[in-house]
Amino acid sequence: MNITFIVGTLTIGGIETYISRLSKYLSKNTNITILLLSKKNSPELLKSIKNFATIYYLHDYYTNNILKKINISYLSLIAEIDYKELLNDIGKIDYIHAVDSTCSMVGLELSSINRNIKLTIGTYHSKEYTWSSKFYFRNIEKSLFLSLPKENIINANDEINIYYKNIFKQSFERCPIVPTGIDLDLYKNNIPNYKSNKIISVGRLVNFKTYNKHIINMIDDINQQLNSNYEYHIYGDGPEINYLKEIAAKQKSKIIFHGTIQYDLLTKVFLDTYIFVGNGTSVVEASAAGIPSLIGIESEEETFSYGLFSDIRILSFNKKGLNIPIYSLEEEILKILKLNESEYSIISRKSREKALEFSIEETSIKFKHTLKNSKLFMFTYNKFRYKLSLIIWLIFNRISFIKEKSNRYL
Repeated sequence: MNITFIVGTLTIGGIETYISRLSKYLSKNTNITILLLSKKNSPELLKSIKNFATIYYLHDYYTNNILKKINISYLSLIAEIDYKELLNDIGKIDYIHAVDSTCSMVGLELSSINRNIKLTIGTYHSKEYTWSSKFYFRNIEKSLFLSLPKENIINANDEINIYYKNIFKQSFERCPIVPTGIDLDLYKNNIPNYKSNKIISVGRLVNFKTYNKHIINMIDDINQQLNSNYEYHIYGDGPEINYLKEIAAKQKSKIIFHGTIQYDLLTKVFLDTYIFVGNGTSVVEASAAGIPSLIGIESEEETFSYGLFSDIRILSFNKKGLNIPIYSLEEEILKILKLNESEYSIISRKSREKALEFSIEETSIKFKHTLKNSKLFMFTYNKFRYKLSLIIWLIFNRISFIKEKSNRYL
């Protein structure tokens, strides 16, 4: 089996680290190639993934040498690209797996040239294929998504299938479910530090991850109530970092922005963490390390949480509006900070047990089975109109005439 993953970048993020883990386990009996739309990357992650996958950069196949110097993923949908040369260099491809809308359009081009390639996509952000625009390019991306055989759309949980059914008025029951897996072995020797005074979050600092600002705004009150000196440590970078630093400067408590962290250093961070707050795979990884982990709800402007990750009984835990109880984020943090050591150990054990549901070994088996059941299909569109529409949309967003690019996941 020959699989090509199409990914925007190899920076540290939930999707990127998951594809890295998945590639590692699949490479034991599968030929893996990764096509990147940008040369932005984490040197450590790139070095690691080169041990079990062959990397290709779409930039290298631009026919315009000037554009090769610009690291913008959207250029891959605008520039003229020698896809035939790319296919020739990669060699045999049985399956392409695209991680977002942009990557799916590149995957479509490759599978249109070689009709034997099966294109699959993963819905790693629930709103990736639901946000709307009047621009032609976006209508085409959504049309591609809806035209795919449902067997070719890989979702992380049943709740996404229900969400899409309500949005698109179509059945998504045939979409395979493959939970986002983590490497549990990395954290099996981690022992949480009950005496730590650190609240930790890890992830891209983007506007829909509202829990970062909530914790910053409430940490002074938490410390005042407990007469303590708990610190909030944020690992990650992104467009919201300056805004978050501004509100952090108004607080008395210690709030530290560490920037992007090397993925292999997460285990060391977790050794000195009392409580974790976040969403996505970082919650699973913190739980695998035995750390009580609270779920930050995406795009939630109120200070709510779904509570402890170890307590939920469904695979979905990020999206706003799930049919599960919500709690005050501050009250949940206070409740955990007040635990005695024995109570803390019980939650730590339950956290590890919950993380077992997301084993990368099980995920890789399900993923491979899903690819084998995917189907061939065809899709055509007006490429010139698509590119022109995208260029105008990017310009309009750049000059702030519209803000669809920055607000599309809200």
